[in-house]
Amino acid sequence: MLSLGLLSYGTPTKAQTPEESGTLQFTANGEDFIREGFTSKDGWAITFDQVLVHLTDITAYKTDPPFEPGENDFLPQAAVSLPGGHIVDLVAGDESAAPIVVGETPAPTGQYNALSWNMVPAPEGEMIGYALQMVGKAEKDGESIDFTIGVERGYGNVCGEFVGDERKGIVQPGGTADVELTFHFDHIFGDGELPEDDGLNVDAPGFAPFAALADSGTLETDLTAMADSLPEDEYQMLVDILPSLGHTGEGHCEYEELSTLEFTANGEDFVRQGFTSKDGWAITFDQVLVNLADITAYQTNPPFEPGATEFDPQLAVGLDGTFLVDLAEGDDSAAPIFVAQTTVPEGQYNALSWNMVPATEGEMAGYALMLVGNAAKDDESIAFNIGIERGYSNTCGEFVGDERKGIVQPGGTAAVEMTFHFDHIFGDGDLPENDGLNVDAPGFAPFAGVAQNGTVDTDLTALSEALPEEEYQMLVDVLPSLGHTGEGHCAYEELGSLQFTANSEDFIREGFTSKDGWAITFDQVRVNLADITAYQTNPPFEPGSGTGLIAQQTVELPGNVVVDLAEGDDTAAPIAVATTVAPVGQYNALSWQMVPAPSGDMAGYSLWLSGTAEKDGETLPFNIGIEDSYNNLCGEFVGDERKGIVQPGQTSDIEMTFHFDHIFGDGSLPEDDGLNVDAPGFAPFAAMADEGQINTDLAALSEALPDDQYQQLIDMLPTLGHTGEGHCFYGETGTLQFTANGEDFVRQGFTSKDFWHITFDQLLVNLADITAYQTNPPYDSDTGDIPDAEVAVSLPGSYVIDLAKGDENAALIFIDDLIVPAGQYNALSWNMVPAEEGDMAGYSLMMVGTAINNFQTINFTIKIDDSYENFCGEFVGDERKGIVPANGTADQEMTFHFDHIFGDGNLPKDDGLNVDAPGFIIFSMLSHTDSMEIDLSSLSLSLPPEEYQKLVDSLSTLGHTGEGHCYYGE
Repeated sequence: MLSLGLLSYGTPTKAQTPEESGTLQFTANGEDFIREGFTSKDGWAITFDQVLVHLTDITAYKTDPPFEPGENDFLPQAAVSLPGGHIVDLVAGDESAAPIVVGETPAPTGQYNALSWNMVPAPEGEMIGYALQMVGKAEKDGESIDFTIGVERGYGNVCGEFVGDERKGIVQPGGTADVELTFHFDHIFGDGELPEDDGLNVDAPGFAPFAALADSGTLETDLTAMADSLPEDEYQMLVDILPSLGHTGEGHCEYEELSTLEFTANGEDFVRQGFTSKDGWAITFDQVLVNLADITAYQTNPPFEPGATEFDPQLAVGLDGTFLVDLAEGDDSAAPIFVAQTTVPEGQYNALSWNMVPATEGEMAGYALMLVGNAAKDDESIAFNIGIERGYSNTCGEFVGDERKGIVQPGGTAAVEMTFHFDHIFGDGDLPENDGLNVDAPGFAPFAGVAQNGTVDTDLTALSEALPEEEYQMLVDVLPSLGHTGEGHCAYEELGSLQFTANSEDFIREGFTSKDGWAITFDQVRVNLADITAYQTNPPFEPGSGTGLIAQQTVELPGNVVVDLAEGDDTAAPIAVATTVAPVGQYNALSWQMVPAPSGDMAGYSLWLSGTAEKDGETLPFNIGIEDSYNNLCGEFVGDERKGIVQPGQTSDIEMTFHFDHIFGDGSLPEDDGLNVDAPGFAPFAAMADEGQINTDLAALSEALPDDQYQQLIDMLPTLGHTGEGHCFYGETGTLQFTANGEDFVRQGFTSKDFWHITFDQLLVNLADITAYQTNPPYDSDTGDIPDAEVAVSLPGSYVIDLAKGDENAALIFIDDLIVPAGQYNALSWNMVPAEEGDMAGYSLMMVGTAINNFQTINFTIKIDDSYENFCGEFVGDERKGIVPANGTADQEMTFHFDHIFGDGNLPKDDGLNVDAPGFIIFSMLSHTDSMEIDLSSLSLSLPPEEYQKLVDSLSTLGHTGEGHCYYGE
């Protein structure tokens, strides 16, 4: 669930011109070893004709603190990516050639001090199946070997700043900077100029293992062949070193070996071999076409079981685009149909999701599913073509079948399967009539009933008119359930369509009179829109209300869209931007950015106004460009009709509305109307006219206008965006993640002050009113006050968190995230309160575990029913937290110190923590068996008053932010 809370924002005071961005160039370098050749550690003189690498997911980052692999966490504040895959020949050029340009992209100014990329098998072309291919010659003692060596495994690299003779990645306004992907092939072959015992040569295989495989002066091999032909230790040495080729200059990286996950689709024998329906029709298929999108595999923990466990993905790997698959392809014994493959981290992919959506073009345009075949019964034969124009979403657990799927080994390949059960539509004549599947399946008879001249050519729209209502409903009810993973069921959701529109209302299409009497008409009003996202929210998001936005569902449009809001005549409808499939429900919030276009006629501008203004016989054609970026986060559309309510199989629209009277004012309103008071009017632009024309932008206006007029314009531009008459939040935003941490005491266990070794199976806390603050001056919990905040953002509701979740090395526990105003969140508060339902009902804290000393083992369950307040300052630890950059991500941590209850056997007995902590002995004294279940009420009756008070006092101090203390209320 994505939660969003927003309370305040600021407006820009200075124009950000196109020159405040630059260009970032991505280069690749195999260094002199590749271009000039070198001598291996074992004396082979190696030269290269080609060294081809296939690179994807190339991304540069601004990190703060600067990322140093192996030293600190990777905390990107901003990122710029180079899309697509790139085959690069690192040998290209002569001995003195510069690094090879892979690609370039516009980038905001600043220092890009981290870089990541994947080297993965190419899906096509000369390198198909290989991530790396080395072609060259090796010579030694009169022997010459021509080699072609392929590497079919993939590797991921996450690197820090370039280390070399110059600094790289610093983008200046209007300038070009480069970042470098460097490859060190001496890691494979070693370096004959270094001592034999140099670490690089110790780890490098050298060329000798390859030379041993040559036949008649030629070697053509790859990892698969070498796995069988090399001694095991030599092969392992090669496999171990390959991930470490990537660097940034001499700077090292964090490396990950990537494996391959294949996505397949299967209509099973029902489709490939044909079958008999529940009502006796022998059905065969010529084509069963499905249009699949948003295909994603997951590693989930606990394993996702639809209807039984929560969907909690730890890792997701998706396929971009849509895939048209014919499930009837192949003969009776054909394997599942290959859809696509991608490189992935190792592990078990035990959940799978996809959407079956209407195709936008081609033979299936408008249909998500098309069944083409023949049905025969009692000498009657019917050729059928049945189209399904609705979309369906599937979220499935692990494959259930004769084998396990989705288990990816390092460097290996595994498959996951999208399975389709068409007996859900037609039933199965081999099963009893009263079998659940046949009871729910329509069978073929309803389709046969609409045949004409031995042919059925129909779709859901036609069937809704032609079939009896109960038969049509039976079909509609069963269609969502076609998707499975083998015999494993899924969570199903029917889809509709959501159309995103843009509207500038009559002001733009018909023209209007400004507050200062200029009659304005527009030829073009172009906006460049990005990150367009619709939300289903509950409670409904209302900007400025402080309720926060909790997104139950999101639908996003990828990429940028340039829209001309002046398009169409006076009566034109809102302009269609794009339509996408969407889960049913009400989309009652909408966000987008208006950003400078990266290319084309609008390059450098987010808004472009062209038209004519007339007043008192003066006519001024104008072209006005706006270079700044603007964020809009809006609630439900406010107007004559409700928008965004998506019904199954239907299309609904949602509208981005632009109010240009916020700039020019409205001559039909009183002069002292709030809108006219705030609007600059047209006069400031008219003052820029030169020879009867206006050609200007913010950069020029910032120089030419009086400060107050320019500031008035700057203040109003962010407020153009609305949803109908509904207002928006207009500030810069980022994402704030809330996490919880019980530290090593909880995950690994510890020894109490009284020498009980304690481990936890569960440590449940119920957290509510979780709020982060921007405070100035920084909040000091020692003052005994609650934070006085400039900005406060809250997670609504309560969360039950198991602090013992995961193994000894588990990451912090993610609770939820908010889209929040950018800035530093340097205070945090929360309440630990009794849960209202579930296993923890009535309790705020539940500790379940085992305590062992030299004489006794106690399995304990300790329940606490009191409530506790925590008001904490900035996180105190090895890194700073809570600094949210625009469009970036930061986290805030609620830390719990359970040594405050049990003490710490590694500290002196008279340490303040141990003096104040009750220890475990107070609980052990109340246990008369090897098991104990007790709560605070019972403890109040069983413990001596002073021991009980010590426990009560310690419980209130559990909450921290790292090592930072809190104010715990009255």
